[in-house]
Order: sequence, then structure tokens, then C-alpha cells
Amino acid sequence: MKRRNSQKDAFLRSISDDSCVEAVKEKFEYMAFSLQFFDNSQKAGQDFHEWTREQLERLLDKLKSYCGNTMEYWKKQRIGHGHSHVLEIYERFPFNSGFTHPKHVPADVQWGRWRLEYDMRLVGFTIGSETCTRLHISSNVFYIVFLDANHLFYKSA
Repeated sequence: MKRRNSQKDAFLRSISDDSCVEAVKEKFEYMAFSLQFFDNSQKAGQDFHEWTREQLERLLDKLKSYCGNTMEYWKKQRIGHGHSHVLEIYERFPFNSGFTHPKHVPADVQWGRWRLEYDMRLVGFTIGSETCTRLHISSNVFYIVFLDANHLFYKSA
């Protein structure tokens, strides 16, 4: 026979059944990042061990900050001089790139980049909202594919 744990039972009664659901639902619209498609095999990009501790700490601080808002918010936030935004979505893989489209990344994704500091970039993609709705997945996930410390993904010059 199982023994009753009165402390556990009291604790479980003290929390609402839907408190977890409400907390997740509230955060569901905020940014999230995935490394499922990360590719460190291309010469134009870098692996995590090639970045300094300071760069990695700044990267993690930025990711934490980015997760505090929605993707739409970051698409509108201007950075630097001109018309650049923190998050730029290019729709497709650029023709003038130091990278090549990895075979393990689907062809119909929306490519983009996050501007970190200086020339450092996170490059990856999002999945269109219609596809996300059909698959019942969040449309606020950015799939990181490349670390781009030298700004070679979308060559502007």
C-alpha cells in the first residue's frame, strides 16, 4: 500500500491546474531560438569554440533580451544608421552570399539574420505562419543555422 505524503498533497492543491498552461500561453508569442539546423561546416561561418568568451556572453545576453518580445517587434526595431533592423527577414537565401544553402535546411523557409554587435550576425530562418498553423508549431521560432562574425551571409557590397 502506498503511503500518503501530506506535504506533497498540500503543495499540489496549492497550485492551480492551469497555471502552467497560462504561463506557457503568455510566452508562446515571444521569440524562441533553435539550434536544430546549426551548421558549422562552412568556411564563411564559425563554430561556438571560435568565438571568444566575451562574444559568447554577449550572444547569450542578446538571446535572452530577444526572447523578451515577439518576432514582429524585433523586425521593426531600427539599429545603426539607415534602414537596418535588429531582425531582417530576406525571404530566400541570398544570391550574393559567402555561404551555400545547407542540404539539411528545407528550401521553402524564410531566411534572415539577427544583428548582434559590430559585424556579428546570427543567420537562420523562420517558418511561414501558414505552415506553422498547419503543423501546430510556434511561428516565433528562429532556427539558427550560421554564426556570421564577418558579415558574409548577405554581402551588401
